[in-house]
Amino acid sequence: MKKLIFATLGLIVLLLISIVARNANFNIKTLMESNFGLTSSATPSAHINVTESNPTTPVEIYITLTPYGFVPDALMIQKGTKITWINKSGKDATVQMDTPLQDFQSLTFGNNNTIFYTFSQLGRYGYFNKQIPTQHAVIIVN
Repeated sequence: MKKLIFATLGLIVLLLISIVARNANFNIKTLMESNFGLTSSATPSAHINVTESNPTTPVEIYITLTPYGFVPDALMIQKGTKITWINKSGKDATVQMDTPLQDFQSLTFGNNNTIFYTFSQLGRYGYFNKQIPTQHAVIIVN
């Protein structure tokens, strides 16, 4: 089990390094401050790791959609933070909110493309990939 966790963690790190090399706008500080620890669970979708933004963090944060789901799969951000989703899953994806937001459009975007949204309301926002509903994550705006 430990070998699987370390292998998965290694894969995530390599994927993130690849993203940094390909995307000049990626903020390395956000990457380094993110919490990518795994918890032991029977199913991959049963864990959520929370990463927090703070006043020293830029107002734009990147979330990568990999073939295995969103990285990071949970964020705690300040109101007014712009989230940019990067599709590195190899397939088309659609970010769909669990509860519809008035001004959020669920758009399908292809591999290596991005979509973004600026969170202006406090709350907890669960979302998922409409193409693969088991890929889900959460953003908490405080």
